[in-house]
Amino acid sequence: KPGEVDLGPIGANLTRAKEKLREMREPEPEPTRPTPPVAQPSQPAPALPQIDSGLRQRAGAAINAATQKVRAAQERRADGTQQYSQAMSMLTEATTKNASVRSNDDLNAIISLAQTAGSLADLAMPPSAPSPAIATPSPVTPSPIVPKPAAAASSVLEDYSGQLRLALENYFAGEFETATREFEALSKKMPDNAWIWAFLGASQYSQYAFEADESYRRAAEQSFQRAKQLRSWKEGLPSKYFSRRIRHAFGAG
Repeated sequence: KPGEVDLGPIGANLTRAKEKLREMREPEPEPTRPTPPVAQPSQPAPALPQIDSGLRQRAGAAINAATQKVRAAQERRADGTQQYSQAMSMLTEATTKNASVRSNDDLNAIISLAQTAGSLADLAMPPSAPSPAIATPSPVTPSPIVPKPAAAASSVLEDYSGQLRLALENYFAGEFETATREFEALSKKMPDNAWIWAFLGASQYSQYAFEADESYRRAAEQSFQRAKQLRSWKEGLPSKYFSRRIRHAFGAG
């Protein structure tokens, strides 16, 4: 029956009750979850240059060999000479560069510096001792070591020996630009001498190794080719005058 408040016909009340039951049974909507951000693909790190482990070992061995030669120059009291000072400067530069190597070109430059430092240390000779006032029997001493520029000058040619010796001294001292000019002048005076062209090519290739200028490399290849035309180098360039890198460039040219 109608209660205190007339809510209308019973059919309408049943419909209203069913709707409320339906609302009570329906689950509450789940809260909206935030969409996780889409991970952006990371940019690949730039590839570091590959450093040849064998070349690194060669650089260390070259520095050790140069260090021993510098110590030998100290022991024979040649540490006051210009050659010793230049050797120490180049050895220090090679050691410093070896601590922060970034590429194989750096290692090749270090090897060249160390080998030149060793050659300069070999050239460093103590000053001659003054003659005593009273002649005394002199002890028997071994034959003096002939510096490389003097030995090379004798091997090349007796003519123009003064100019040739100066060019060789600049070459072994690492003054490759000056040595190139001097060997070019000698090549015009002695165009048929294979040794002159070989040392000219070595000086030009050493400039290429330090300055990375392709014109020096092409000039070195032409000089090496001329040296091969004038002489048969059965065993290549001698190792006592030319570094391994120079000998390799000569053989590949």
